[in-house]
Amino acid sequence: MQRLTRASSSAPGLPVAVVTFDVLQSVALFILVVVLLVVLLSHTVSRIRTWFCLLISFALYCVSFLLLAGHQTGPGPSVGWCAFQAGLIHAAPPLVAVASFIFVVELYIRLTAVTLSRKVNDNIIYWSSKMPWALPLVHSMAFWVALLIGLADTRTIERHPSGLYCRINQPVPPIFSGALVVLFAGLMVILEVYTAIHLYRQRMLIKWIDSQKTEFPLQAFIRMGVVTILGSFAIAMVFILNKGSVGGSLLNILTAMPFAVALVFGFQKDILIALVCWRKRKPESYKKLASTLPI
Repeated sequence: MQRLTRASSSAPGLPVAVVTFDVLQSVALFILVVVLLVVLLSHTVSRIRTWFCLLISFALYCVSFLLLAGHQTGPGPSVGWCAFQAGLIHAAPPLVAVASFIFVVELYIRLTAVTLSRKVNDNIIYWSSKMPWALPLVHSMAFWVALLIGLADTRTIERHPSGLYCRINQPVPPIFSGALVVLFAGLMVILEVYTAIHLYRQRMLIKWIDSQKTEFPLQAFIRMGVVTILGSFAIAMVFILNKGSVGGSLLNILTAMPFAVALVFGFQKDILIALVCWRKRKPESYKKLASTLPI
């Protein structure tokens, strides 16, 4: 089996950086999986479909980075395995970007429907229900572009000098991934700003709705705003991934986004109560689950 001839740098302290990176990714993945299982199995907690898409996307993000565990120091992994992981690494930022975008789109639809007190157009409901299909589409595009370019010249498939992950050392994969991230992150920011303006104009109505104890996804929008600020990492991340001069310790910043999502969306009152006072979810349709608030 052909293996990479280029090994990561053996600089002092690298194993500590590798262990730290893997532990942070593993902890974030563990929290995300636990939260997903709690919401799926508890009958007291419900979330919309795009919420699941968001957390699953970040879980896949963590898995993509952990695939090289055990091969981050010493002899390199096989070329095939390194190419596979490199494709997933280049596809991870666009995946979380599009997942964040479709989550904000659904938030906007729900917020405007409540504040304007009108039924959402059937066409909007139909197309919003198809939004999750954008995730495998975008992820597959970024993955195959990186993989095919790498396989066209296997000399460019290498383990990053830090040893943390594999990459395709060519300009096209990060540029393509970066373009997708900038597109969806930009659209998300524009929509969030527009939504914030709409909420400001409807602030008196929102106060009244809140006083009536009506389920209103405003807190989810605020949480998403926090993640959007951290989402600026996603844009920089694409370029960081292909830089050979970045040290292992600095690359721990790549764990910031999954950790933020895990903490912001996982440590919520209803989820924590469900985790402590465990009760099995009663059978119900996924359609009902996907349309239930809170978010």
